[in-house]
Amino acid sequence: IMVSHGFKAENIHIIFNSLDYDAHREARKRIKNLDKAEIYPFFENPEAPVLLFVGRLTTVKKLHLFLEAVAVLNKKRHYPNVLIVGDGPEEQKLKAYAKENLKPGFYHFYGACYDEKTNEKLLSAADVCISPGNVGLTAIHNLSYGTPVITHGNFENQMPEVEAITAGKTGLFFKEDDSADLSKKILDWLEQPDYDRAQIQQKCFEVIDQYYNPYYQVKVIENLVHGATPLI
Repeated sequence: IMVSHGFKAENIHIIFNSLDYDAHREARKRIKNLDKAEIYPFFENPEAPVLLFVGRLTTVKKLHLFLEAVAVLNKKRHYPNVLIVGDGPEEQKLKAYAKENLKPGFYHFYGACYDEKTNEKLLSAADVCISPGNVGLTAIHNLSYGTPVITHGNFENQMPEVEAITAGKTGLFFKEDDSADLSKKILDWLEQPDYDRAQIQQKCFEVIDQYYNPYYQVKVIENLVHGATPLI
């Protein structure tokens, strides 16, 4: 986009966003062999796949698409667990829809959680994060704990962090604003042949280790100061 507006490519240096990278790397030691029944006691069947969203419950997140997609899956006799961590102005509307359309015991509104030790368990034990609107740092938060992300694929409307997602490796993309396509992509992800959660977790870690951390950011800045060509 910048090149199309006249910027010279050799003058553009990309500094990828990051969260508390060192803390997240340390957490990797604690999130092996987690007990879903212990982490998700509020689900009727904690061993069923867990679809998670974490963040503010606002209209821009388009969480109604998430619940609509799961309602479609329920009608086809697929019953994944839905976990929504966060609060916000859309909370009551989303709860009302879930009560009316989703299978009881297979969804839970956790509320806001600012304790990262709790979040690391909730996120890392989930099978996939669903972020129907613009994904932003939610993608980095989940990938940092080894959890893949499904979000919409209209990159003109996305946030820069969407680049951390590689379809088929660290998540999938669905057609923007299309809950039916989102339900299909969720099923595609959960039923992919040779599904290996541990292998997916490693792929998520790899993209964070390569780009989305402050050490890479330092390299980009040092490279710029020394007058070298862009790293990417």
